[in-house]
Amino acid sequence: MKPETRTLIAIFLIVLISIVSYRFLPRQQAPRPAETAPEESISTLDYEIDETVPPEIAEAPVQVSQEEDSVSIETDLLRVSLSTVGGSITSLVLKEYEDLTGSKGEGAQLAELIPPGRRAVSSTVRTKESTYDLGEVNFTLERVVPLSDTGAAEVVFSVLLPDGKSFRRTYTFKDSEYTIGLREVCSGDPRELRVKWQAGLRQTEKAQRGYLNYFSAMAMVGGLYKQWPLPKAVKTIRDGDAMKVRELEYVGRVDWGAVKTKYFLACFIPRKEVRYFRVDTVPYAEKEESSNLSVTLGTETSVAEYDIYVGPLQYDRLRSFGLGLDRAVYLGPGWVSGISRLILRILVWLHRLVRNYGVVIIIFSCIMMVVFYPLTFRSLRSMREMQKLQPKINALREKYKNESQKLNAEMMSIYKKEGINPLGGCLPLLFQMPVFWALFAILRSMIELRGAQFLWIGDLSERDPFFILPVLMAGSMFIQQRFTPTDPRQKAMTVMMPLVMLFIFWSFPAGLVLYWLVYNVLSVVQHYLLHRRKEESKGAPA
Repeated sequence: MKPETRTLIAIFLIVLISIVSYRFLPRQQAPRPAETAPEESISTLDYEIDETVPPEIAEAPVQVSQEEDSVSIETDLLRVSLSTVGGSITSLVLKEYEDLTGSKGEGAQLAELIPPGRRAVSSTVRTKESTYDLGEVNFTLERVVPLSDTGAAEVVFSVLLPDGKSFRRTYTFKDSEYTIGLREVCSGDPRELRVKWQAGLRQTEKAQRGYLNYFSAMAMVGGLYKQWPLPKAVKTIRDGDAMKVRELEYVGRVDWGAVKTKYFLACFIPRKEVRYFRVDTVPYAEKEESSNLSVTLGTETSVAEYDIYVGPLQYDRLRSFGLGLDRAVYLGPGWVSGISRLILRILVWLHRLVRNYGVVIIIFSCIMMVVFYPLTFRSLRSMREMQKLQPKINALREKYKNESQKLNAEMMSIYKKEGINPLGGCLPLLFQMPVFWALFAILRSMIELRGAQFLWIGDLSERDPFFILPVLMAGSMFIQQRFTPTDPRQKAMTVMMPLVMLFIFWSFPAGLVLYWLVYNVLSVVQHYLLHRRKEESKGAPA
């Protein structure tokens, strides 16, 4: 279970239990929580795995053919540098996104996804006699076709293997695409061509506690989506347990394999059949702040073709591939993800009208207040009607203070007679929680909010740097409870609940706290108006 899932479950249970505990069912025994089903083993697949161990093949050195050379290609979205060493990508800059590890605004650096000193694409050729690792081999820069209005840019590298076979790699680049075409051709009859994203991805956000939990490798293998978080993969490889290490390697149909950070993705999407996939760690380098992950894909043909997507974790863009790549964007558990997608579309649409996501969140809070108004009104009416019954309820508690079952039966009889739902006051909260959960997932993974500023907040996807919003939210909750009818014996709860929520919201994304704050403020206004209307109706002449 993900950490954010456990946190939200804790919030839901704390709030729900607290409300139910003083909503006139204080002595009812709480049901035992259902046992949590064990997590599905990551190695459970719906296809057969070829367990045949290939014979050991000696690695053969490849002769260096020339001095290192480099070439740069620029599209409207990407700025890419390629080197003849390994025929690899050494730099990839996203022109529409800033690097947030340093200063923002004017003078800020653009987001570079390749860690310094790393090479992103490496190949290995296996023949019947030898294995050739081409990662550090100098290729010949055979051809460079610049980008034009009528065609794609093209860069071609080639190298001659010791056994006389030739290996050629071709990259293609197009405007308005984060996808880079990759075609590899080996003469003769090689047993396998493997391609590896061996650079990992560079950290582009400010280092914060838990940030590395967003780094992971992913794949769609045999029609199943699999994900390996960086800490888990590193621990598995470091421990060296053969059975667990085997879970990082698959032989079978591979639809795609990728590595990602919080907001960016590098993914191999095969155009031809691929039957091999593996996750590895990238050796730690002195200039890097953390370890990283790599993925390898392999095909048993002489020609390998891939689309390499290197760009933002943008839900609609990834979904357009139709391969389940949108699973890389976490939108909450399955039953929440549908709500998340709807809210995401609403927020993006509102942003087309209002160019500040802080204002968008405020507008969305107002929309939710209108949507939930009937439930809120019914909840307030239910709580006030139950407040009228307090003398009768207190008398029953005194009469049956040693008979809890009899007390509950008598209380439910009164509620039924008066047509009151004792849990009516909880309905707005119950219907709000899926929306809250969906917003929590969206605001933590929605790249549109990356670096989104609002007043003093530099990034709505991160916590409030001055913790002003959590304090205001807790204050609004305290005022809200002043207008909410409660059992006099539960007055301490009106103080404790805002403090508990302040502690929970302290490190939540500022956008989420802003939503909850605005919703609370609107609730206070709503409760005040309803309370005032009720008082005016009391004082009106008959």
